[in-house]
Amino acid sequence: MLINLRHLDAGYGNRRVLTDVSLQFQGGVAGLLGPNGAGKSTLLKTIMGFLPPLAGEITVFDQPLPANALDVRSRIGYMPETESFIPGISTVQFVAYMARLSGLPAEAAMERAHEVLQYVGLGEARYRNLETYSLGMKQRAKLAQAIVHDPTLLLLDEPTNGMDPQGRREMLKLVDDLAHRKGMAVILCSHLLQDVENVADQVVVLGNGRVISREIRAHIPDASTDDEGAAAPKIASGPPDMCCASAAMRRNLRDGSPRRRACERRCSRTLARLSSCFQQTHSPPQRLSFVRQSRQTS
Repeated sequence: MLINLRHLDAGYGNRRVLTDVSLQFQGGVAGLLGPNGAGKSTLLKTIMGFLPPLAGEITVFDQPLPANALDVRSRIGYMPETESFIPGISTVQFVAYMARLSGLPAEAAMERAHEVLQYVGLGEARYRNLETYSLGMKQRAKLAQAIVHDPTLLLLDEPTNGMDPQGRREMLKLVDDLAHRKGMAVILCSHLLQDVENVADQVVVLGNGRVISREIRAHIPDASTDDEGAAAPKIASGPPDMCCASAAMRRNLRDGSPRRRACERRCSRTLARLSSCFQQTHSPPQRLSFVRQSRQTS
């Protein structure tokens, strides 16, 4: 078990931020969903051993915290929500420095820094100083420093903040690749439902420091886009119900339009994947619903 939380309370001083949180995480991508102030960042800091539990228990890599915090942190990569860059140095120098802090020798750290910056899409800009980067490029640099030492567990706090739609898609594609092809366990914190839906194998919703709901989802490799490049509906599984969000949006599209035909093809493929998931899990749902996403107008 990578992470096991039992009736965890955590916070700052006498102020409780998390209350009676019980969760287990074994791998893949876990999405922590909730509004700002729900306790997502506090939970990440507790997992890293920076905040001792006020009550309850937490183990990471089967090691109790905070007693084994240093050993646990050596196996974790962390992408913070806020910027923590060193001004006046190039990105490759910064990432190599973070690799050395994680225990890599100087030569290996620099080699690895070049590799991860190429991987996140900053290869051509790796010699530029960080302060010259756009916000989206800084997000990529934060991801690079988090994975430079090849961690077992990757904690991402709002990784798509400030990114344009294309940048968000590319960032989420990297997260999916790290988890499902490179074998890293990932916890992704976000207040954006779409980001979590796109990559998460399980979704935990936090509100006011408590777990409101938890859902196990069926991950379908390479199903994030269709042949037109548009986002395909995701399958969320969790007995007794299964829900395919926004599949019914085709009702809003003009008959015969290219967008309607593309949407109908995606819905047909979604139903086929649902059928496959049912056969694999041997757990047919009691109800299948297609949910229309409403738009609020001012």
